[in-house]
Amino acid sequence: MVLINAREGVLRVELSDEELAPRRAAMPERPKRRLAGVLEKYEALVRPAHLGAVTHSGNLDWPYDAPTHGDDGTAA
Repeated sequence: MVLINAREGVLRVELSDEELAPRRAAMPERPKRRLAGVLEKYEALVRPAHLGAVTHSGNLDWPYDAPTHGDDGTAA
């Protein structure tokens, strides 16, 4: 059974592990995409949204803690 509740933003599939196991076993393995350039780098570095979707390894120094502003208070 599939439950969709748009008001609460819920999509729930109510299937037991016994029902899902043969479906998963029958699914063909998705081939790895062959990427190059920026897309290859992005795929290698990006993290899932629930982890912040960062595009760096975490081993870095941020040179600025806050945005810098011009003399008139606008972004430089």
